[in-house]
Amino acid sequence: VVPKTPGMVLNENAMGLIKLTHAEARSYIHVGVELELDQKHSPYLKDTEDAGCCHDLEGYLHLLDGYHGKGKKFELATGRDIALVNKSCDFLKDEYLIPPAW
Repeated sequence: VVPKTPGMVLNENAMGLIKLTHAEARSYIHVGVELELDQKHSPYLKDTEDAGCCHDLEGYLHLLDGYHGKGKKFELATGRDIALVNKSCDFLKDEYLIPPAW
């Protein structure tokens, strides 16, 4: 699913509609494959259903940093500070002593 397309949501099952709108490049551009990121794979994150945390950019970046493929162990790779995850929410486990929304 393309989350932000002006005025419509499309997926790969709508190829006929995509071909019709392809002339208008701003309507849809396929950018790759879907990554199934799950906060439960990170040992740093709380198990929460809070949409404010689950859709936070820093949370996504954290999950991407630790993602090494489907079925592979979550392991941070770039040295990003985990404190960034709590920059605008309360997503890190309390044991890391990072205040929420700092």
